[in-house]
Amino acid sequence: MTGVLQAAGRSELAQIEDIVGARFLYGRVDVSQLLPAPDDDAWIADLPPGLMRRVAERLKELAGADSGTDRPASATSQVAARALLELYRLNSEEQS
Repeated sequence: MTGVLQAAGRSELAQIEDIVGARFLYGRVDVSQLLPAPDDDAWIADLPPGLMRRVAERLKELAGADSGTDRPASATSQVAARALLELYRLNSEEQS
């Protein structure tokens, strides 16, 4: 599995591991590529100055439920939040 794991998804991950372990004798779930979701937005300030940080800040604005910013029609708060997590994942992969 790869991607960013939200705190709410940890119980589902445990269920998946239980199911795989119960159904397959040598089955296992590789979670080595899963990243925990950030608890806060401090990682944005750690981005290098420039495009990446500006994009992250704009996505953070758009992810806000009552964002008063000029929002494109396709940029729902859910889409912006997902894009922000993807940016977090890419940044984490680059650092490791």
